[in-house]
Formats: sequence, C-alpha cells, structure tokens
Amino acid sequence: MWRDGAMTETTPLQRLSEHVALRAHSTEAQRLAERIAPSTAAGGELLDLCALIARRDADGRPAIVVQERLARAAPSEPLAALALLSMLRDDLEVVRDRLVRSGRVSALDGETDTLAAAWEVVTRRPPPSRWERGDAIWNLARRVTRMRRACSAPTEPLPEDFDTAIDNSAECGSDWPGRSPALLAAAVAAGVLSPREVVLIAATRLEGRSVREVAQSLGRPYGAAKKERQRAEAALRRFAGRYNSGDPS
Repeated sequence: MWRDGAMTETTPLQRLSEHVALRAHSTEAQRLAERIAPSTAAGGELLDLCALIARRDADGRPAIVVQERLARAAPSEPLAALALLSMLRDDLEVVRDRLVRSGRVSALDGETDTLAAAWEVVTRRPPPSRWERGDAIWNLARRVTRMRRACSAPTEPLPEDFDTAIDNSAECGSDWPGRSPALLAAAVAAGVLSPREVVLIAATRLEGRSVREVAQSLGRPYGAAKKERQRAEAALRRFAGRYNSGDPS
C-alpha cells in the first residue's frame, strides 16, 4: 500500500494516517472530497479530505455521513478505502487490542492483521453496511491471526481419526503434505491456496474440527465446503511435489 514509504518505527495505523495526509493534497483527493462532503460544506468553504476525515458528530465519533460516503466509494477507489480506514482508526485499535489480549500475536502483528482484514472488508463488493462492518473486520482479523499462529510451527501431527478426502487411501499416508503448516503458508504465498482454503484444511485436518462446523463458521454450504477442500488438497499435493523437489514455482 505504501511502496514509496521509508522504513520507520511508526506503527501500521500511524503510517496509514500519514499516508492519507500526504495524499490529501493531490487532485484525486480534492475530487473525492468534493463528492463526499456533506451539504454543510457548501458556500465557499474550501474542501479538504483531511478536514472531512477529522469531522465528528455530536457524540464525538467520526462523522457517519462522511464514513458512509467513503464506504460506497471504497470498493473502486483505493484512496477512499484508505481514508475510511483512517476514520475507523479507534475501532481498529480496539480490534488490535482484542487480538493482543488473546495471546496469539504481538502488538505489531495484531495491528498488521487488523489493518489487512479491514482493507479486505471495506473493499468488498458490495460493501458491508455500517452495522456489519465492525463484526466483519473482527471476524476476519481473528481468522488471519489464527492462521498466523498455525503457520508458526514447522509441523503438527494429524488427528488420530484422520480421514482422507482422496478416494485412494494409500496416497494419504503419514507423509500427507497438509500436516506441515510451513507448506500451507508456502502454498498461499505461491497462489496455490486461498486463505479460506487454508482455514478449511488447517481447521479440519490439523485441529480435528468437522467440515460441517468449519463450513458454518465460513458461511459456506456443507457440500460446497467439502468439495472445496477436496480440490484444495489435490492442488496442495501437486504443489508439495514441486516444493519438496526444491522447485515451488
């Protein structure tokens, strides 16, 4: 998101605020401000994106009307998404603190996971409503953090009642590639598996949860989740052959 930014000791949320402030002087930001400004900004008032982001309602919270106008533009305009995340900073800090208190991640990792989850949520099509946005960010950040913890160990044993999703059980011996969280992480980095597929595989194969339970938590029909896991594990087997041979491309 900030390829041209210098490496500093500032946190991701602070970097976000600084980046938006820098972009606020651009022509793109000026046009965005003109579109999202409430009617009260008319009458010759100079429109400024930072000033709009800083607006507060009577209860002291960031201006709802500005948030919702940014939310409608966020899926197609990165600057609108960044500005919205900047307005949601207090809420994102709450999510970060909840992740840190869980003991799963450090403060820096928790903030990074929170910001990544928030970006994915606000750029969805269609965008979530203001009532759904906070829960969606928390649920996604929690899943991302859980995956990070699962991928931190080099290996994990499969449950004793491990049942293969591939018909030929002889192919699912003790060397089944999904037992390695490191391999799962590499598969995501290579684009072989999506984060949702990793959650599905890790939760059912490594944690021993049922496909039906995980499908429900992901908001997926049971049959679709079962087929998705079969396809994902087939792709993981093919990738494992290249990965183990030293050619993960």
